[in-house]
Order: sequence, then structure tokens, then C-alpha cells
Amino acid sequence: MTTAYKLMTVALAGILLSACGTVPPSSGKPAPAGPTGSAPATPGDTTEPPLAETEIQQLKTAPTVLIEGRTAEAILDDIEQYRTSRGMTVAARSKTRIEFVAGIVKAKRPTQARIRYVLVPVKNGFNLSARVFQVSYPGTGREKVADITAEVADRLGTELTRYTQSGGAWR
Repeated sequence: MTTAYKLMTVALAGILLSACGTVPPSSGKPAPAGPTGSAPATPGDTTEPPLAETEIQQLKTAPTVLIEGRTAEAILDDIEQYRTSRGMTVAARSKTRIEFVAGIVKAKRPTQARIRYVLVPVKNGFNLSARVFQVSYPGTGREKVADITAEVADRLGTELTRYTQSGGAWR
């Protein structure tokens, strides 16, 4: 691995998760009340295909937090609100997964940052895991994906802990 690549990876990690250490300003409005805000989690209520074996193995090494007493939809809504407020866009969303994309402007080659959050139903709620990727030359034949989760695990852990509370408590 070249020095330039290492520096770019560290810079990307810093840019991508710099928001994890700060709390966005409150809008002053209370969180909307409704069936998704405080209903207990229903872990068995999923119709998605099971995770691939490789993804299960990757999630074992990813930062993870147990969330109890919240629905999958409420958790994903909080994640979406937080990440979109940080300039990322939703690339894909399902009942238990959400992925965000952001372009890296100052990179020498076309580069994207991607974050994928996965909810895995467990007995008392959900395990929320996150993985971070750096994608060089996205959408081309030269596309190269590098998993940089380990480099930003401490920041991810801090962010994931926020989602254990209802949305209004950490905004």
C-alpha cells in the first residue's frame, strides 16, 4: 500500500465520520409522535432474504450495538435523518438495511464514501452494525472497493450508541 493511498484513506475516514463527534443543532421541534416512535421492536417481523454468509462474517467484526424497545423503521429513520443532515444521500433502503453515499471532493481520483447500516433481529430487539467503504472510480470497470471500517471503528461505535435512544434525545 503506497503512502499516498494510506494518507487518502485516513483523510477519507476523517472526512466521512467527522460528524460522528458532533451533534447537529436541534430544530426546536419535538420528535413526531406516532406508531414508529415508541413501539416495541418486533424482531421476527421481516420478509427480507437472509444475509449472505460473507456479510454475516463481516458483521461479526463491525462495530455493533444492541437496541431494545424501538422498531426497525424508527431506527432507520433516525439514521437517515442524521446522515442526510451531514450531506450524504440514501443509495438503498430496505426494512433492515440502509446505505448512504457521499462524493469525496478533494480526492485525486473519483472517490465515494459509503456507509451501510444493517439491523439484525435478536431476541430482545435489534443489533445495529455499520460498515464503511471507500470506492475509487465508482461505476466504472476500474471500480475498487476498500473496507475502512477498522480505521473508523471508534467513531462508528460512538454514533451507533446514539441510536439506542429515541431520536429526539440525541439530536
